[in-house]
Amino acid sequence: MRKIIFSLALIASVSFVGCSSDDGEELDTRSCDLLGLVPATFVDNGDGTATVTIDGESENFDLEGTDFNTFADQICSGDLELDFGL
Repeated sequence: MRKIIFSLALIASVSFVGCSSDDGEELDTRSCDLLGLVPATFVDNGDGTATVTIDGESENFDLEGTDFNTFADQICSGDLELDFGL
């Protein structure tokens, strides 16, 4: 009986979980380790901005007309520094 109740609860909980972007549009995401030590994730918001997450802290940045992949490449290579407020 417990297995049936647990299975039903699991199915119900999975059924109600949704994605933050349910419009079918996948956001471009990149990751790298800054200086080979600190994990960083970059998400293209699709509106000329990117959300950068470094060491669990997130902040939005204006791409200022730069292509998202170029922006992420420049940060990962150390060619572009961010004022992240850490």
